[in-house]
Formats: sequence, structure tokens, C-alpha cells
Amino acid sequence: MKTITLSILAAVILGPILMSQISKTTQIGPFEIAEKLDTCKHTAILEPMVDQVYDSIVYKWYFEDSIIDETAPSLQVDKPGAYTVEISGILDGYTLVTQQTFVVPPGSAIEEVNINNATCNESNGSLHINVNNEAGTLYSINGQHFQEEGTFENLAPGSYTVIIQDSFNCTDSQTVVIGSGNLPVIEKLEAISATCGEKNGRIVYEVTGGTGLITASINEDAPPVNNSFQNLAEGEYLITFTDEAGCRLESKISVPESKCPIYIPNVFSPNEDGINDLFQLKAKIGFNAKIITYLIFDRWGQQLYGAHNFLINSSGQWWNGTFKNKKVGAGTYIYFIEVELNNGSLEILQGEVNILN
Repeated sequence: MKTITLSILAAVILGPILMSQISKTTQIGPFEIAEKLDTCKHTAILEPMVDQVYDSIVYKWYFEDSIIDETAPSLQVDKPGAYTVEISGILDGYTLVTQQTFVVPPGSAIEEVNINNATCNESNGSLHINVNNEAGTLYSINGQHFQEEGTFENLAPGSYTVIIQDSFNCTDSQTVVIGSGNLPVIEKLEAISATCGEKNGRIVYEVTGGTGLITASINEDAPPVNNSFQNLAEGEYLITFTDEAGCRLESKISVPESKCPIYIPNVFSPNEDGINDLFQLKAKIGFNAKIITYLIFDRWGQQLYGAHNFLINSSGQWWNGTFKNKKVGAGTYIYFIEVELNNGSLEILQGEVNILN
């Protein structure tokens, strides 16, 4: 018996990830090998087809030079690499041996996405898509404009779908997240009132997160002491927190003013001796409250005097104990006073005042 060996190497280059299927046959000596390829899935079905009657046929399959099957008449492959089929058949006393190798390349697939997180919650993040087959591969994020480079910059924090596409329009994708970095977080921000007209208010704060040391500044020259700004007057303040990475966090807060005391006399003596001649309210100098309404009544409800819209520390509009240019008698009188405070709020004062002659 004679043996003739026909050794033929045929490399079938599969598109990296072509979604359609391709079928073809190859004549190898006395055999046909039908291969059904799905290049988008990097798979193939290899099926030798005998077109003559042989006394016996033996199949032997190899993957990367290692035997993987010695009986199957066909083979379905599901991973990249080199597959070889060896077919032996006896015809007319001759043993014909044929080999054919099919190379299934790995194709373009996303291997890894390198991410640089954004800092300070700004659009300065970036990513780079690494693939195992760069030839002819295009890159996109969120399905927008495909480009030849796998690097994307100036990205804001958030979720992105990275997509690659080959020349056969086959795709692979992966979802990634651009972080915002470790931003400072205000855990506590509290204002303590300033006393009437004084610079003794405070702002107390507590900040966590960020990168390294966090410094605080305010629209005043007063530096912080033990996580607080001190010696503050009533008003609104802008506080800025900055970490070592340059990330800034701003917040506005108002320091209120505690209620300034208003002294209301319960007696006065309009005898023109220059002492307590007027029913006059007293307040701290610099406390510029405004008297909106100032009314005096007798015990029967008759209005004896009225004035409007003057400052509490002014003089000249307070009641001097007269009615129609005549002095009223000693006794008890009723007052109703409406005061507008520095912060714009209104306070109603009403009660009794006595006249001594």
C-alpha cells in the first residue's frame, strides 16, 4: 500500500467582529473542507466533505499543535487561534493524507479602559481605550463621533459608554465612570449672632473630604481660629474652602444681630426743667431703628398725639405732655409704637406711661 501526503496551509483571515456569516468550500486533493465562519463572534464550524467513496476515513484535529479530537468529522471552534484538521483516506490501495490550518485571529475587543478622574468637579477628566487589535479600529463615547484615536479628554464626571468599531462595522462596548475626585464637604456651618451694633458675631464650620489640608477664607480680614471666624459684625459673608488640589467650595451665610434693647420709660415729668421732659425711647448709639408709628392716647381712647417715620435716636418729635398746646394733667396715658429694626423687621410696643407734674 502506498501513502501520498498532501500538505496544504490555508490561513483564513477573519474580520475581527463581523456580524454576518460567511460560508465557503476549499478543494484539497480528494476532499472538500467546508468552513462556516462568524467573524463577529470569532467562531467557525469546520466540516470536511468527502466527494468520493473511500475504504476508510480518519479525522484528527489540532489546536496550536495539540490534539483536541481524533474522531469527530466536524469541529466547532469558539476561541481565536490556529486549528488544523488532518484527514486520512484509503483509495485504490493508496492512503491519502491531507492537512489544512485555519487561523482565527483574536479580533478587536476592548481589553482595558484607563481612566483619569476629573478634579474639583470640573470637565478635566480623560480616558484611553486599549484594544488588542488597533488596525482599522475606530473609537467613540456614547455612540457619538467615531475617531481614530482611543483617547478622550475634557470629560465631566459621570458615566460613559465607550465603543469600538472595525472596518466591518462590528462593535464592542463597555461602560465606565469618570469620578469627580475627593471634594471638600461642608459638614457644619453655623452663625452666632452679633450683639447689638458690636463686632462679636461668629461663624463656626466643619469641613471633611478634599485633598490634603483645607484652608478657609472669608470676605473679612479676620483669620479663622479653631474652625471659626470671630469678631464679625451683623451681615452676610462668603466663605471659601480650598484644598491642596486647588478645589474650591463656597457658601454664603448671614450673621444675625441679636435684638437691641429699647428702653421705654414708664414715667416722665414735662415741667420744662430739662430733665425727663419728653416721653422719649432710648436705644444704644448706632442702633438706627426707625419709629414708624408713635401714638399717645388718654384712658378713654382719645388720641392726644401722633408722629411718624423718624429715627429712634433723633429728637423733636417725642410727646411733651401737651394736647392742643396745653399741658395735660398728671395721670396714666396709653402709647402705641411701631418700630422698624435694623434688619427690617417690625416690633410693636404698647403700654402705659405716667405723667408727674
